[in-house]
Amino acid sequence: MLYTAETKRAMKLCFEAHKDQTDKGGLPYVFHPFHVAEQMIDEDSTGFILCISDDSLVIEPRENVLFLHFVDITDARRADAFTAEQAAKICSFWENRALYSALFVCCDSGESRSPAIAAALMRSMGRSYFVIWQNTEYHPNPYVYTVMCRELGMKVDSSEVKERRAANQRAFERQIKQTS
Repeated sequence: MLYTAETKRAMKLCFEAHKDQTDKGGLPYVFHPFHVAEQMIDEDSTGFILCISDDSLVIEPRENVLFLHFVDITDARRADAFTAEQAAKICSFWENRALYSALFVCCDSGESRSPAIAAALMRSMGRSYFVIWQNTEYHPNPYVYTVMCRELGMKVDSSEVKERRAANQRAFERQIKQTS
């Protein structure tokens, strides 16, 4: 892990923001950002797409960071919902992915908005995006996924998205039964 002034600042922010949160396995959520940080080669060659709901949080502008504010909701009518304009910014950032040794998509809890964006980006590359929908740690936001796919020029069948969500929920319920 890199211990620069910026990563130390990020770690402090992370501990403050996630101090009382746990993941679905009951572990402190803060382990997730540490796992991401462990994979970084350096700050400048790693790209980040950050989707944060707290609009009071301000991040210093950097070329390798796309910072967006939107809430994890599925109602397009709300002013704080994900927009096609934000999806276009992600697509523009995505077009420059060759500049980075790694690209991370992160959100407040790492289970809904960021997996939806990652699934759409994986689909656009012809890679299996089903691994995200089948992972019980993720619950991709169907609205964010749909907006991203459309902005990437891909057709989205609403019944397919509903089925992916339902399959994800069934897998999650099976996992809960197995661990109970």
